[in-house]
Amino acid sequence: MSELIAPPGGPAAMPATPPAEVLHLPIWPSGQSSQRLEGAQIAVTWFSDHATYQQALTEAVLAAAHDSRFHDPKHLVMPSGCGRKVRNVPEWNVPAANLVHARALMFARQSLSRQQVFADDTWASIYGKGDYCMPHSHVRADVSIVYMLEPGDPDPGDTFAGKLYFADPRIGWTCPVERGRVVRPFIPDMAPGTMVLFAGEYLHGVHAYRGTQPRITMSWNLTLQQQPGNPREWAFRIAGEG
Repeated sequence: MSELIAPPGGPAAMPATPPAEVLHLPIWPSGQSSQRLEGAQIAVTWFSDHATYQQALTEAVLAAAHDSRFHDPKHLVMPSGCGRKVRNVPEWNVPAANLVHARALMFARQSLSRQQVFADDTWASIYGKGDYCMPHSHVRADVSIVYMLEPGDPDPGDTFAGKLYFADPRIGWTCPVERGRVVRPFIPDMAPGTMVLFAGEYLHGVHAYRGTQPRITMSWNLTLQQQPGNPREWAFRIAGEG
């Protein structure tokens, strides 16, 4: 696997304060930092101002979920289907969504030391009680980003309920006993306002969510070169094959 995430201070790092601002908040706040998991293509950042726009963003997701323009009619709605999908974040035309979308792109640019990246696919996921996400990778994506909007209800009987996890032998942390043998998942701490960037090929999933309030995340599949065609065509083909 190619080394995508650049070390700190890479030569093409983007400016800390871009000229465009949304909701009077900077896209990349002054002093915003990120942490990289050693030996892996995973980086994490947390936006301390998330409470400023969290309610508006949650309302935007729920409103878009009731708008047929943003539905994914061929998405399999079942407990293992990774929640209800709400597609095309930039097209919601909501300032809070535009801000977080811009932050995701900036996070990728800084992490990859690239002047430009392309949003191949964008969506929100709304998890209800019993929903979970089977292990999978992201087709076409050089990197993916997930943003925690609403973690939902904690489960006192299962601290891993509703948690994003990585179980991929290319992540050294997951293989502490023998190289290439996964014996523990990597589970990032995802308080509201957290973004996790990771290589699109990494195998990951979400443990079953058991709460009653919606668990809501937002996601981006990003590419270094603009890709032709529908980013979900492969899923339509597989669904058609049964």
